[in-house]
Amino acid sequence: MERLRERRREREQAVDKVRGQLKDAIAAVAKDVDAADAAVAAAEAQVNPLGKQVRGMSTPAILELADKVEPVVRASSSTAAAARRAVEGIADGFEASLRDDLRAILQEDPAARQIDMQTLRLAPRVSRVENLLDRFRRDAELKERRRAEDLKRAALTVLRYHQQVKGLSREELFASLDTDKNGWIDEREFVRFFKRADKEVKVRTVRRPAKATDAEAKAAEAKAAEAKAAE
Repeated sequence: MERLRERRREREQAVDKVRGQLKDAIAAVAKDVDAADAAVAAAEAQVNPLGKQVRGMSTPAILELADKVEPVVRASSSTAAAARRAVEGIADGFEASLRDDLRAILQEDPAARQIDMQTLRLAPRVSRVENLLDRFRRDAELKERRRAEDLKRAALTVLRYHQQVKGLSREELFASLDTDKNGWIDEREFVRFFKRADKEVKVRTVRRPAKATDAEAKAAEAKAAEAKAAE
C-alpha cells in the first residue's frame, strides 16, 4: 500500500515538473490553431462572393477563377487538419507514463479546451468552403450546357428558316450543306453555311380571312333562305 502511495507521489511530482512545459506546448499549438483559423477565413473571403459572380462571367472565366481559388481552399483544409492533429497530440510530446494524467489536465485547462473547440469548428467551415467551390465549378458546367443548348436551338432555327425560304426538302437542305457531296456534313461545311446564311430570321405569317360578325352571318343565312324559296 505504501509502495502504491509512493508511486502516486512520484507520478504527481513528475506531472508537476512538466506543467510549465505543458502550458508552453498549449501556447505553441494555439499559434498553429490561430494560423489555421486565419487560413480558413482567407479561403472563405475568396469563396463566399463566387455565387454572385457566376451570372456575369463566361465559362472560361469561371474555371480560371476556380483554379485560382482552389489552392487557397486546399491550403486551408490541410492547415486545419494539421492544427487538429497538433491539438490531439499535445500530450504525446511527453513521457508515455505521464500522458494519461496530462490528457486529464488538458480536459480541464481553459486554454486547451478553447483551442480544442476552435479546431472542431474549423472542420464544418472547411467543408462549406469546399462545397461552395465545387458548386461554382458545377455552375460553370451548367452554364456551358445551357449555352450549347441555346446554340443548338439557334442553329436549328436558322436551318429551318433557310429551308422554308428556299423551299427545300430535307434532302435538298442536306445537299446544300454537303458541298463536297461525300454524304457527310463536316465542321468546315457547317461553319461555311452559317457564315453565309441569313441569321436574321423573320417570322412568316399567313393572313387568314376575317371572321364574319353575327349580323353578317345572319344576313347571309337570310339571303340563302330567300334564294332557296325563290327556286
